[in-house]
Amino acid sequence: MALREGFPAYADVAVLGAGSAGCVVASRLTEAPGLRCCLVEAGPDYGPYDEGRWPADILEAGADALASHDWGFAGGVASARARIVGGCSAINGCGIVWPSREDLDAWWPEAGWSYDLLEQYLYRAAAQMRSRRSAPVHLEPWRAAFLEAAHELALASGRAFNDPSAPHGAGLIDLNTLGRVRWNAAFAYLDPARHRRNLATTPDTLIDRLVIKGGHATSVKVVRAGVETDLIADTFVLTAGAFASPAILMRSGVGDADSLTRLGISPILSSPAVGSRLLDHPLVDVPFMPSDRLRSETEEFLAVGRPAAQVLLRTEDWALTLGPWLGPEHAGITVVLSQPEAVGKITITSANPTVAPQIDHGFRNLTERDLKCLADGVRLALELGATPPCAELARPQSDLGSGSTLHDWIRASAVTNHHPAGTCRLGPPDEPSSVVDETGRVPGLDNVYVMDASIMPSIPRANVHLTVLAVAERLAETLRQRLSSRPAVSGV
Repeated sequence: MALREGFPAYADVAVLGAGSAGCVVASRLTEAPGLRCCLVEAGPDYGPYDEGRWPADILEAGADALASHDWGFAGGVASARARIVGGCSAINGCGIVWPSREDLDAWWPEAGWSYDLLEQYLYRAAAQMRSRRSAPVHLEPWRAAFLEAAHELALASGRAFNDPSAPHGAGLIDLNTLGRVRWNAAFAYLDPARHRRNLATTPDTLIDRLVIKGGHATSVKVVRAGVETDLIADTFVLTAGAFASPAILMRSGVGDADSLTRLGISPILSSPAVGSRLLDHPLVDVPFMPSDRLRSETEEFLAVGRPAAQVLLRTEDWALTLGPWLGPEHAGITVVLSQPEAVGKITITSANPTVAPQIDHGFRNLTERDLKCLADGVRLALELGATPPCAELARPQSDLGSGSTLHDWIRASAVTNHHPAGTCRLGPPDEPSSVVDETGRVPGLDNVYVMDASIMPSIPRANVHLTVLAVAERLAETLRQRLSSRPAVSGV
């Protein structure tokens, strides 16, 4: 299997999607030299970091890279997902934020899905991503003012954000950056594996559907350069993300039978929960008008080329996370609801893989509890903005109102914080909301797995990137142990 970037006729394992989870799975599986692995991605691959072919907006940790490699999904709110090897780790905000013990203990402890089991994989992923602690001297002026404001309101922890002895308050967060480079999962996981002869990468290849016969997937249909091709493999691992992984399953005939039949898709396996429980963090951005001084000081700060640094504030009950940012048009303090009651769903409207899935985040149906919590966060953001450190640099852009008026503004303004999860939920087979078992396998199919954010039973009260990596680390290790007894590939 000679293979840097080509399309093999056969693989032991086809990993479908080269985002954060896919990079982890492909890298860890090919540590077993007898496993031939093909990593399939719809977007481009710019090669190893050292070759210097990656676009500037992808590399620059402080740049907004959401648009240049976006899938263009719609859904009433911004639904950016990266179409590129490295996935959303190539465009994200670089935060490495740990989930709480309570978050992971709520998953499925009886099957080993708990904080104690996942902790080793969280550490492993953080190290692989070159996670580093931010430093106060590296905070841009608006972020530095936010941290000072938190101190004035006695909301700063005095410790780093991930410090378990400081579970709430404002603190500096860890980042997956190297200097000012956004160190994405392709650099962290794929680059060390690219030389392996048992790894093939096939970028610019759209994943259509699995071909399933008698509870066994025999191949996956993909489209490359306008030509449909079959990739034959023994095992198939979906790592296409919380939007695309359920869509691939549905196009393959796995989902709600009636809905699939209406689209002309023959139901293969009835699994109504596929795509039915989209979890995400709703965000509202409290806008401020930056002063000329803030813009000038920020330009001077960035010109020096200091490493990026970030700060976040988490409320005592972990219900909210607040964070400052400065964009081309305005300064902002974002308010993020950590575990909303509202849920959404993913559906498909066509069997055609070029037709984007329909995405409903559920943010237009926020509950009264959700609205009250976000309103508390907006008021806290305005209070922080009114302290001298922030008020000297920016002023509120508009009156957001109070009571029902504020709730109306929240309903109209809430967007995703780009942390979708839960659409192929992990859980016991007798639970109606479950899609995969404790190994990530789809029950009823003996060789199809999901190993990305889709399987999260509940959303962590944190940026989900580190948790996604840990989930993929754990499931890839389990699968590798099962499959690695096969003979080694000659010449590896």
